[in-house]
Amino acid sequence: MKILLITHYIPEYTEGYYYVVDFKRMGVDIDYFDYRKNYMLLEGNIFLQKINKKLMNKMLIKKALAFNPEILFILKGELIYPETLKEIKNRLPAIKIVFRTGDDPTKFYHIYRSIPIYDYIFLPEPYWVENLKKCGKKNVYYVPFGFHPDVHRPYDKKNI
Repeated sequence: MKILLITHYIPEYTEGYYYVVDFKRMGVDIDYFDYRKNYMLLEGNIFLQKINKKLMNKMLIKKALAFNPEILFILKGELIYPETLKEIKNRLPAIKIVFRTGDDPTKFYHIYRSIPIYDYIFLPEPYWVENLKKCGKKNVYYVPFGFHPDVHRPYDKKNI
């Protein structure tokens, strides 16, 4: 299986890093695309952020076409245009788009507009899941936040 993970990626710091590590442990052919890589550096300059966002979306299309994944797995992705996802789906018709976020997906403009495009949605809040289902969205699932055993370890209460 080939997965292209769309995430903010900082080694040993972000959720995306641990998804990559664990998918590799499971034998998945995985690559990632850091959609926020340069965007954060431009904080405060709205003009450059808009240009960067357009370029990043074009780069995402190129990356997806070159890697040709079976699954495009998006962690949050608030900067990803729905048009970008439609273009990827049109050019890779067998691809499945999976979306996971810890935030209410109706609160971010591009995410909200992308809801009909996602094949599967995983959310940590049952209320959000029910709202999307009431609106007719299928394949929306509740998945609570978890922990990663390499990061979250038991502590010794005697040493506190």
